[in-house]
Amino acid sequence: MVSLGDAAGRVLAETLTSKVDDPRFDNSAMDGWAVRAADCLTQESILSVTGTSRAGGEMPPA
Repeated sequence: MVSLGDAAGRVLAETLTSKVDDPRFDNSAMDGWAVRAADCLTQESILSVTGTSRAGGEMPPA
């Protein structure tokens, strides 16, 4: 076991998956933005809104 404080910056050596989904439905509880790191490499990066998703709505295609 590793304490929570000592876990920062570590990565797992193997894949870890849960036996149950929680919550048991698709859920996005927070507002926010999704961006690709490759699109934000410089301070001059300009990002465009390419899709939106309303609460309870379908996710736009990737």
